[in-house]
Amino acid sequence: MTGTRNLIWLLPLILLISSPLWWSPLAAFLQPRGDFTTPANNNRQRFKAFTMQGVSLIQNKGGKRELVLEALEVSSSPSKENNLEMMEIDAILFDDQNRQISITSGEADYDTKKQILTLLDNVILTSPDGYELKTEVLRFLTKYRKIKTAAAVSLTGKNLDLKGKTMFLDLDSNNFRIGGRVFFNTW
Repeated sequence: MTGTRNLIWLLPLILLISSPLWWSPLAAFLQPRGDFTTPANNNRQRFKAFTMQGVSLIQNKGGKRELVLEALEVSSSPSKENNLEMMEIDAILFDDQNRQISITSGEADYDTKKQILTLLDNVILTSPDGYELKTEVLRFLTKYRKIKTAAAVSLTGKNLDLKGKTMFLDLDSNNFRIGGRVFFNTW
């Protein structure tokens, strides 16, 4: 019995005394291999670009339809993370009385952060009363439900031909304004 008791405390003593012989090779064997440092820019998730064909976008607020937009193509780019670029747009806006205002354009750019839809390239806005407004650039501030442009506009309709330098339309109050140098013809 005394031999086994001596052996139990003798084994840890031998390991402790011989540790300078086996400690370094064991530490080198257990050391992790490879480079585990991460680059500083790797923490930010990379933005991926996409392109979609035949896109429909419907926007409702408080159970009321505000916007129905159809685009032939919608795409994003890594250089403009908050923008969607659209081609061949047909949109319908709804005013405070739920009347439809039709807008068509060749291109559009939607800033998702500021919620501004900028329509470009032969923009045509048709009112529910049959009036047609033409311009090269038109902005729809979706958050405030306002349409405006600082480009030249041409409004035609029932016995009316109106040209101006700016335009503003509030969809909630139906306030409409054409500004700048205005030319008006009626017959």
